[in-house]
Amino acid sequence: MESIVVNRGQTKTDDGAQPRQTAVVRYRPSAKRLAQQEMPVIPRPAKYRKKPWLLEAARRDRPDDLTRIPDLSLNDEAALNALGIYHFDQIAIWDDANVAWLQENWPAGCQLQPAELIVAARKLL
Repeated sequence: MESIVVNRGQTKTDDGAQPRQTAVVRYRPSAKRLAQQEMPVIPRPAKYRKKPWLLEAARRDRPDDLTRIPDLSLNDEAALNALGIYHFDQIAIWDDANVAWLQENWPAGCQLQPAELIVAARKLL
């Protein structure tokens, strides 16, 4: 059952006449009705939208051997680990926004293309 909240008050008039009675009616839906409503999708800010799934440490302290990806050197693996990328499944789910973030944060000496990393990581899963 929905409830209606009524706030009553008096409003002064400028001409000195009797104050007017006012009522403000607010509709407050029930918890059940609120639960049935679809919640709006709130877009994430751009700075969070692009960032890929990063970890603070490798799962079970055992990172994947990322050098199994062709043309990925130990230095490149260390750079990925420094960013928080330790496993093939992290790389395999990247999208275009994640690749753009990675290219902005990729160390200057690395020559790899992130699109090639995604394809190779999906094969190694």
